[in-house]
Amino acid sequence: MTKPIIFAGLLVFSMGQTVLFALMGPVARDIGLAEWQVGAIISSAAIVFVFISPIWGKISDRWGRKNVIVTGLFGYAAATFLFAGLLQIGLRGFIGASVTFGLLLASRLLYSLLSGGIQPAAVALMADLTDNEDRSAGIAAIGAAFGLGSVLGPALAAGLVGFGILVPLIFAAAMAMLIALIAIPVVKEPVKSDDGSDNGDVKLDPKAIAPFLLLSFGIFVAISTLQQTTSFYVQDFTGTESQEAARLAGFAFMALAIAMLIVQGAIVQIMKPKPPLMLGLGLPIAAIGVVVYLTAPSFALLISGFAIMGAGFGLVQPGISAYVSLQTGAEQQGAAAGYVQAAMAGGFVIGPLAGTALYGYSPSAPLTLALSATVICLLLFVYLHFKSKREK
Repeated sequence: MTKPIIFAGLLVFSMGQTVLFALMGPVARDIGLAEWQVGAIISSAAIVFVFISPIWGKISDRWGRKNVIVTGLFGYAAATFLFAGLLQIGLRGFIGASVTFGLLLASRLLYSLLSGGIQPAAVALMADLTDNEDRSAGIAAIGAAFGLGSVLGPALAAGLVGFGILVPLIFAAAMAMLIALIAIPVVKEPVKSDDGSDNGDVKLDPKAIAPFLLLSFGIFVAISTLQQTTSFYVQDFTGTESQEAARLAGFAFMALAIAMLIVQGAIVQIMKPKPPLMLGLGLPIAAIGVVVYLTAPSFALLISGFAIMGAGFGLVQPGISAYVSLQTGAEQQGAAAGYVQAAMAGGFVIGPLAGTALYGYSPSAPLTLALSATVICLLLFVYLHFKSKREK
């Protein structure tokens, strides 16, 4: 039962994040928060992730993957209940927008501190269970859990928002707490793989993996820019009210997540491509998707752009994690995954702040930033690939 329970925990964790992305823009506007304040809330949490993720990763190497994941799920649930409560207080007007902003900021920092180990521990857990040949597919399965959660999150938002705009967020937090409680007696710490091909004696060299951490940073600048401005863009693009805008934004996120899920949960599992191939295909596909989104004349084409982006990002994210994992010894998988998570979080520091700030000048400006970041990542990968070929 270990894998299904961990999969469910990751699914719910991801589901809660996409619910928040779909709801936050319209709710923030109703409270009276500016776009840049929404970006600041998300980015400040990501700053904590930059520093806390490597620490949690190292803790998982010593304390165990299960303990870190369970602690993270409890922390996520508690912090999300708090965040939802503060949003409700702000919506009712019991406190001013500026005070609400400060309290929301503090609660998201708490969320990062408590849940920052979930993804590094999960990636390290999968590395414990796979050999070199299956590493990309194994880590893509982690991505599939996040992808399925990203599909269900917008669906949850669309289905439950009629009962109250914050009900989907509260439901996700409750599910995370339930899964954490189930995991305590059910989940067993996995036996680490030791098949002679696991690079068990290889020490973690941050310099060797630095270019791929830079790739992770860049691609998550693009992803987070899109995620944090989509609800604003959809509302302005369609001219709808808050609840309808949240529902439509949920459909956009759902299209992206479904494409990621198909790629990570089916195509990668069957074909088991090497990390360089995943990056070489994923980066240009993601760039094409951003172009479609940027130039879409209709909501249907906008959704198509999200689906194309999902296919590209669905290859890139596990490709980077698998590459770093294969360069790392068995006893340091948690630390390596923590560095990758920190690089991703670094992208989430820049993307929401820059994206929401640029949105005030032009709705297309954040999309241009996302496209630029993706193209730069593609050029960096091409350079690294040909450099590696020359050195062999």
